[in-house]
Amino acid sequence: KMFEAMKENVELTFEQKSKLSFLHYPFYEEYLALIEDSAAFKESTKFSKQLALEFGIEVFDFSRLICEPINFSNQDHLNLQGASLFLDHLENCFEQGCKEETCIDRQKKSY
Repeated sequence: KMFEAMKENVELTFEQKSKLSFLHYPFYEEYLALIEDSAAFKESTKFSKQLALEFGIEVFDFSRLICEPINFSNQDHLNLQGASLFLDHLENCFEQGCKEETCIDRQKKSY
């Protein structure tokens, strides 16, 4: 049911001639390691890839972008500091072009 609704939303977006991108948000490393083999995560990933192919949607995978636990309020939610890092990265990404990066918080040591 959820996937049907998502597809309908994508179709409506394209009917309105709007640009659409899919973003995979950052996850805490250990949490991602636990869930990425789960059936639900695999099904969701497969469905979003199918939609991306079908509609020509650009996909940005930031799931491994932020790694330090200090930037998360729990396993899959960034805290204010982590959200600020992520938003700064998104702004640069869309202005200068996105490239796949991991653990930017370890590289910049901004905390």
